[in-house]
Amino acid sequence: MQLTLAPLTRSEIAIALDILAFKPANINTASLKTAMKLDNAAAVYAQRAVKAAKIKIPIWRHYFETIKPGDVRTDRIFREWKEAAEHLRNDVVSRAGWFSMPSLALPAKQPIPAITSPRNLVIWFSIRLVANRQARFFVRCKLCNEFAVRKRSTAAYCGSRCQSLAKIEATYKDRRADFSEWLLSQPTDRWLPPRMEMRRILAEGHRSATGPQPQSNLQTQPS
Repeated sequence: MQLTLAPLTRSEIAIALDILAFKPANINTASLKTAMKLDNAAAVYAQRAVKAAKIKIPIWRHYFETIKPGDVRTDRIFREWKEAAEHLRNDVVSRAGWFSMPSLALPAKQPIPAITSPRNLVIWFSIRLVANRQARFFVRCKLCNEFAVRKRSTAAYCGSRCQSLAKIEATYKDRRADFSEWLLSQPTDRWLPPRMEMRRILAEGHRSATGPQPQSNLQTQPS
């Protein structure tokens, strides 16, 4: 038997990128809000998916109920999305593997996947990304470590912003100049990747402790 699986659509890719971006270090108000936003979007997607099978009852989290005292609903949602996001990241990076199909909703002209949980959703996305070789266009940025979709599978950065910053850093390195000098010259409200932001903070602390240092002759402007 051979299965034909449709590629992910633009709207599905947008959902996948939102899931890939969910990397909370711990549970807090902001991460809970993001998890609930993902959950609401997935619930809408799941119900639309079974519409062709004329299933009207809600299928998203139909199994969801408190299983023990203290098992807070929002905490469970947070944990499930954190685990699902990690699962999807691993699948995108590996770009191959064995997958379990989600349950199918019938009757319909074509079987419709019954998406009932975050894990179901990322498995369904992973299967189609790998089957249609779309996973290769999901690039993990070498600078900020975030995922993005690029036209070239060989792209190393998520976009022109990180590519430009990496080029500036490489120029300083090639000329054996102090990159901290450039970091300290940037406005404090300018976005920098986490690694560069940490380096800027350390450089600011060092400058406060030792006083301003002579500037080098290297003048590299961001493109």
